Amino acid sequence: MRPLRATDYPGIDLSIDIVLWGIVIVGIFSFIILAYGLWRFSAKRNPVASRTIPPAFRRLVFLDIAVLIFDIVLLAVNIYFWADLFIENDDASIQERAAAENAEVVYVKAIGRQFFWTFLYPGPDGQWNTNDDIIRGNTLVLPANAYVAVDITANDVLHSFFLPNFRIKYDAIPGINTRVWFKTTREGKYEIACAELCGAGHYKMRGEVEVLSQKNYQEWLQQVSGNSYLRYASLTTQGESTLHNNEQNSEETE
Repeated sequence: MRPLRATDYPGIDLSIDIVLWGIVIVGIFSFIILAYGLWRFSAKRNPVASRTIPPAFRRLVFLDIAVLIFDIVLLAVNIYFWADLFIENDDASIQERAAAENAEVVYVKAIGRQFFWTFLYPGPDGQWNTNDDIIRGNTLVLPANAYVAVDITANDVLHSFFLPNFRIKYDAIPGINTRVWFKTTREGKYEIACAELCGAGHYKMRGEVEVLSQKNYQEWLQQVSGNSYLRYASLTTQGESTLHNNEQNSEETE
């Protein structure tokens, strides 16, 4: 079953549906032709092997044309939807979308590390690398009905930032910053997973997206912004302990 969609962007689901139904239709026709060929040209029905292609089979070239057309349509649909997500992902495009809906834009940095996620917020001043930056470990707190721009990177090896409920999956590459965006629509808690084999503790590299109401999000933001311990507490209690436990497990395994 497909995970509950917590975003209002339907393009990815539509492209998946097109692929699945296309595979079903092409598969059915393929097996029908295969079954007919096995029956019609069996050794029992044809003791002497034929050296030519039967006229009926020559006419089946239209199936190749149909599959080619389907592939072109599928490519065009995917380019349209994925370009919308991964090409028009600059600040101006995201802010334009948000302004059209009178929605907030939240900027976050996601850093993958064996074996946990670190999330950075610019803080109340809206600037990066200042004293009011907020750092969270394995928990990404967001407001509902907001556009979220996530800059993704990694500190050690390849990771993959996977939010199944938001239909987002993108590699975190050391030394490279990549941008993805999505819109939150449902309050609740959702899984963050690493979809790239990144080491012995890969299976433990899980986090959580917590989508709050606008009111609760602003209260949370004020609370953590005004308390330096809270700004770093999640990282020290979750991230560093996770790293320590994974290092211990690796030593025991060796």
